Amino acid sequence: NKNTNKLDFQKYNIEVSIEEIENNITSNRLKYGLTLLSDPKNVRLSVEGTVEISGNEAECIKALEKDENGIPRVLHLIYQDLFPTFFMITKIVGAPCPAYRLSQVSAP
Repeated sequence: NKNTNKLDFQKYNIEVSIEEIENNITSNRLKYGLTLLSDPKNVRLSVEGTVEISGNEAECIKALEKDENGIPRVLHLIYQDLFPTFFMITKIVGAPCPAYRLSQVSAP
């Protein structure tokens, strides 16, 4: 937090990266990075990690498909797992909490 004044903004801009590390018929390993940036740029929350999708071939393909907003379905699952961490960190630093759903995070 660069600012000692009250942080007052409604939405975050989001940067996402997903890279395929391993691809098998029944599993995929992905490396991801999520960064939430406030506007003005007083708050930056950044998380990186790996995720493994396992199941039959159809389940793996479905998890990697994009939804109606062009967001890979697996990214929604990753965000839901990370949301409690984002919630706790924002409460500690006194910043507004990001939206619960990934599709509502980014400012228009």
